[in-house]
Amino acid sequence: MSLKRCKKLLQSKRIQYDFVTEFNALCKDLDDRYDINHGGCCFVAGCIARILEEANIEFSLVVFDNCINLKKYVDIDDLPNSMNHYAIVINDKNDIIGDGINCDEDDFDDYYQTFKVTSKKIFKHYYEHKWNNVYDCFYNFRIRIALDFFYNEYSKSLLKKYSRS
Repeated sequence: MSLKRCKKLLQSKRIQYDFVTEFNALCKDLDDRYDINHGGCCFVAGCIARILEEANIEFSLVVFDNCINLKKYVDIDDLPNSMNHYAIVINDKNDIIGDGINCDEDDFDDYYQTFKVTSKKIFKHYYEHKWNNVYDCFYNFRIRIALDFFYNEYSKSLLKKYSRS
């Protein structure tokens, strides 16, 4: 079974829901280890977006803030500074699969806005802004490797599981 077959399997809403659930478990672990949600969430969103682009999975960036009403912004380049939290949502005909990746239901209590973006645009935004210094960007490489490893292993497990069917 090929990578093409794996990408096709990842288009299934049921598989995407499982994918999001497992991705969130990894993000929780990365937050426990490296405080990614204290200054690194935009970087993580960029890494996840890059993976989803490779898998041909439609996604949006969701940005949260508890002070600024984000609905008036149509592009992340318009945001006045870094916001409280950045996460990824997988789209399926305007439905969100799960609660999103690296966010949970409580985040949606804040103001939020979704943006159709590319991973390049997210990384550009990340490198142009200042972030909470609790997060040590020294760990960016390790985090990117962990996210890529997760995707590769998840893809392999999908191929194994569905090659038997």
